[in-house]
Amino acid sequence: MKKIWQVLVCGAAMVMFWAGCASNEDSLMPSDLTLAEVEKRIDQATDPNGAFAKSRTYTMLQQISVPRFLDDPEESLMEVKFEHPAKFCMISYEDNQPVSTVCSDGKSGWVADHRSRKIKILDGTELRRVQVMSQLGNPRESYLKIFPKVEIYRCTNEEGNFYRIDCYGEGQKTPISVYVDDKDFFIRRMKFDLPVGSGNLDYDARIIQYELRDGVMIPVLTEITQNGEKMESRITSYKLNAPIPETDFVPPVF
Repeated sequence: MKKIWQVLVCGAAMVMFWAGCASNEDSLMPSDLTLAEVEKRIDQATDPNGAFAKSRTYTMLQQISVPRFLDDPEESLMEVKFEHPAKFCMISYEDNQPVSTVCSDGKSGWVADHRSRKIKILDGTELRRVQVMSQLGNPRESYLKIFPKVEIYRCTNEEGNFYRIDCYGEGQKTPISVYVDDKDFFIRRMKFDLPVGSGNLDYDARIIQYELRDGVMIPVLTEITQNGEKMESRITSYKLNAPIPETDFVPPVF
């Protein structure tokens, strides 16, 4: 199952890293399709020619815009790099300067704070979270390979009819809920509520627009509500099989 929807989590991933409830208005019933069948139909909709499934690398640039009252929106960039089977790097930028990087070479992981010029080597739960992010970007993975518990339902709410896939991480009592349109099998929404420190991260992303990029239907425009704050995500660049230097997956030297 190709994880086209991993782009949705990038805006919240940094908060998740340093750390789900489903929508109360949902009416749920048993699914008439298995998880494997729904994943296959998602693949057919989002990767019609198998370009993503066959790719070894991809790069993506995501612009995050937060509206401000009587002022220009606050904007930042998120860059994602992936190399099969498990190399993953995510860099956030402000004013075109790197602010933080989370990276894994598949076995080890690290996070860099570019402003303080400090690097932290990851282990335990923190390393596992980065590895899960890497798996979400792997075109050859499935939900059941990534999460220890996955449930699927038919779901009806005020926005329409969906298949809802609930994914539970290790020790996670509430799910990451993925809403799949029951007609075209595009992912339309992702919602979760995760504990972060002494509080929670309440995250709700709705995909507004898909476009074909490099043979893949990707969610180029997503509206996100994070703890009541609204923001917009636009994919400005997406490239399959782009060359990625090996040095991009090792800690920087400050």
